[in-house]
Amino acid sequence: METDRLYRVTKQDETKLIALLTECFMGDPLYQGLIPDQHRREKLLPELFRCDLDEMLDDCEIYAVNENLDGIIVVSDETEPYNPFQYFAEQLYSTLKTNAFLIKDDPSLETFFNFLRGRDYLNSSWTDELDENRLHIIYLAVRPSCQGRGYAKQLMSAVLDCADRKGLLVSLETHNPKNVGLYRHFGFSLFETIDHYPDLVQYCMARARFACCQRRLEKQYPKTPSEGRADARPSFCVPRRCGLFRSGIFCYNINIYAIVHRGERGGFSMNAFSEDTIAAISTPVAAGGIGMVRISGPQALEVADRVFRSVSGKQVQQTEGYRGLYGRVHDGQGEIDEAVVFVYRAPKSYTGENVAEICCHGGVYLVQRTLRACIAAGARPAQAGEFTRRAFLNGKMSLTQAEAVMDLIASQGQQSAQAALQAKDGAVFSKIHQVIDRMLSISSALAAWVDYPDEDIDEVSDDNLRAGVEEICRRLHDILRGY
Repeated sequence: METDRLYRVTKQDETKLIALLTECFMGDPLYQGLIPDQHRREKLLPELFRCDLDEMLDDCEIYAVNENLDGIIVVSDETEPYNPFQYFAEQLYSTLKTNAFLIKDDPSLETFFNFLRGRDYLNSSWTDELDENRLHIIYLAVRPSCQGRGYAKQLMSAVLDCADRKGLLVSLETHNPKNVGLYRHFGFSLFETIDHYPDLVQYCMARARFACCQRRLEKQYPKTPSEGRADARPSFCVPRRCGLFRSGIFCYNINIYAIVHRGERGGFSMNAFSEDTIAAISTPVAAGGIGMVRISGPQALEVADRVFRSVSGKQVQQTEGYRGLYGRVHDGQGEIDEAVVFVYRAPKSYTGENVAEICCHGGVYLVQRTLRACIAAGARPAQAGEFTRRAFLNGKMSLTQAEAVMDLIASQGQQSAQAALQAKDGAVFSKIHQVIDRMLSISSALAAWVDYPDEDIDEVSDDNLRAGVEEICRRLHDILRGY
């Protein structure tokens, strides 16, 4: 997002930005619920905002109405490309840094556990249900002494104008029910509410560019405050960058931790949100000896049966996994070519779903006609990289292994191919697992010491805890530098 109507906040404005955010959010229901003691809240908030600031300045656009920062808006442009691995690693590092600060400031761990219980309010994972490119408003803050001067309208209008020019959705959340009416005035609709924490509600709102798009959004997601619960969301969502900045608590989205901790063989199911069957040409679209069309999804074998007849009369659906059938491919116009169909049954396939691979002669016309026949039989065209994405989401490979697949395909020499192959085999992931194991060791020791004070358990000293967190941070830095 770019605009010349507002002042662009930079690193030099850090002190003023922290002061403004602290002043504006001191009475916010979110922070009142997570840090009930006002004295502690006054002490903690500036430090928590400081934990966010480096990543916020790097990954978001921050604009103000003037150089005094009497009003600011923080926006994450979800259309911009980013490195998912670096993003997760940076968030993990920020989480550790913030956790260490919370534990150090409040040895009773009350504040730490408040933030842990309120993790659903500290991220914007609900936006993963919005499948359009969008801008996400993380903070809109106007100094209390300057309210009533139209600053909020000035800030919001600049963002909405930019979104309208690019045809983007805009999303945000608020914890103050008084703000819901304000955002409705700007064209936002209530998407869902989250109310897992006592006396605290998060209102999730979205705005489309045109009225017809807004009606489609409301029709596609017909949620009301009484029925739009967070537990109605899919059981697993791919977290994205937007809105995870909430006072330093980046990684309290449990889904992010699940990806890191269980990504290699996690066994996540996509059934909640990917019930369709996809097809695509999986060999180069050029003349060659063999061409292959891959079909993946719950109806993959049924789709293959509709376009393929084996010479033996056996159906694809009746074939065991890791077996092939010889026959002919056909469509509504007649026979296309002779082919061999290989069957892979879930979960023992590349994607973790039922997969059928139709191998015919490699003429461009023949392969493309075979793909069109599969689409006519009930599959849809796969998006770029969707087979690997499904493999990742179904726990068949880790995030780094999924990235390495593309690196391996794009490698131009022995060295780059070897590096990509090592990453695909899990070299980077194993380093991440070592960090996770160290984190679990520290957290379990801390939990045992707190939960069972009467048992003969060694006390977790500040020095040991600090040393452990610093070790983890060093390892994460090493991974980021070497990746």
